[in-house]
Amino acid sequence: MAISDFTANLKTYAERGPGDLKLSTETRDEYLKLIADLRKSFQTVLEQANVGNMGEFGNVGGLASAQQTKRNLQIDAANFRHTIRGCIKYTDELEAVVTKAATNILKSG
Repeated sequence: MAISDFTANLKTYAERGPGDLKLSTETRDEYLKLIADLRKSFQTVLEQANVGNMGEFGNVGGLASAQQTKRNLQIDAANFRHTIRGCIKYTDELEAVVTKAATNILKSG
């Protein structure tokens, strides 16, 4: 399932009616802290992936196989960064959904 599918599902859950579960503000805050910590971890990974121009790999010489390997590594690095950005976006959506769902649950008593 793609991240966009998870995001769509999260938005659907956020829009549903009143809560039918019991939840304390402390538990909500713990959930939100876990999500924030996860996002921070993804952000750190992304920052580390961007340090030193990951994907440059220097001069590999004139050998065709070495040049192709370098191109493949550059593509892999770009795809990795794209995936991590998607994970960050997912945690943002998750935080919004948990916040809204927790508000509905807490209102319902």
